Amino acid sequence: MGEELNKLNDDIFVRRLLWVKIPQSRPEILALEEQEYRLYGDGDEGSPGMYSLISGAFVRPILIPLLQAEIQDRVMLAASASLIEDLLASRRPAIGDLVTLRITDVLLGETFFQAFVEEYGGPLLKSEVEDRVKFL
Repeated sequence: MGEELNKLNDDIFVRRLLWVKIPQSRPEILALEEQEYRLYGDGDEGSPGMYSLISGAFVRPILIPLLQAEIQDRVMLAASASLIEDLLASRRPAIGDLVTLRITDVLLGETFFQAFVEEYGGPLLKSEVEDRVKFL
């Protein structure tokens, strides 16, 4: 699947990775697609962009509640960290910016995010957070 993913545009790449790595995001992805379809009809304009997908189908409905939960879902936290690591591993500049703007910068000041990165983050996520801390 890796070779196939590399050929996709950034929006579709993010959607496909999110769909596969975080199945719990599927209802949110479908809702975003329905909303876009109602606004724009069929075609490229009818597909949510990667910023809408990552915020509306992952960060707000899944990641933040996971990080704030009293009882931690370790499997989902690991899957979430793996998704972020895979996004960064794509080495696509626009996707790197997406992670910075919609995940790292949004959550960086939260202690629960720091603990998440320390426990579950891979080397790319840890490096991303370390680089962003320099700008605070």
